[in-house]
Amino acid sequence: DEFGTDVRGPVEVRVDRVTHPVTDDDIPEPGQEEGAVEVTYEILGDLVQRFHDHTIEILVHHVQAIEVIQRDQGHKIVTRGQQSTDI
Repeated sequence: DEFGTDVRGPVEVRVDRVTHPVTDDDIPEPGQEEGAVEVTYEILGDLVQRFHDHTIEILVHHVQAIEVIQRDQGHKIVTRGQQSTDI
């Protein structure tokens, strides 16, 4: 494929696909023990909690950035529940 990404002209890009055959030994057996399922749920729960915490941190950071910008512009946001007013 050619992509026009350079002032001097198109740049040629090549992708080589490498595949490996899958054997029965490569496919893990499903966990038959109840403990394995519980560990999987604990790991999944931890991942969901970390994702949630990270999402909240992003939202808090965005609000803080907006407040700084608006403070610099002479605005102030007062929030009560779901309602916001610009003073």
